[in-house]
Amino acid sequence: MCKNSTISENNQIDERNRLTGKAAQQINILIFNSRKDVQSISEALQDQVKDVTQSVEAGKEVSRKSLGTGRNVDNIFRKITVEIQEILEKINGIVEATFEQSKGLNQISIALNELQDLTEKNSESANSNLMEANHLKENSINLENCENEMATVIFGQKFGPKDPTEKLPVNAA
Repeated sequence: MCKNSTISENNQIDERNRLTGKAAQQINILIFNSRKDVQSISEALQDQVKDVTQSVEAGKEVSRKSLGTGRNVDNIFRKITVEIQEILEKINGIVEATFEQSKGLNQISIALNELQDLTEKNSESANSNLMEANHLKENSINLENCENEMATVIFGQKFGPKDPTEKLPVNAA
């Protein structure tokens, strides 16, 4: 009964190890893909900001040449440039937050790996305990056999009644 329970516990531990390893692997894939996606988004956004900035500069130049109200156009383009800079700062904040999230996922992955290591150690310990339990059972059987042999030599019959109410024979000598 004890042996079956230990085997069942070992099977559960092995299953937990397998699932923990699978979860850690999926988290590592998510971390890798997140980093790659963040980098792609960051590059695309920076390209867009660069294109808009170039368009603004080109528009300024055209406006100055074609309009007599260069100061008003210049003020409008300054406002647009400030807004673009604010957007760029927000984008950088998003990129930074995503990298922080990636670090957090990495820490979770490390913790899952440590948990998997502990679970494996528990499994090894359970296997060791099972081996020790089997060894103790063998020793118990050997001890019982020795007791029976001694009882046979001393009392002329086997020691250790199966019925707890049965009395042991008293030495007649």
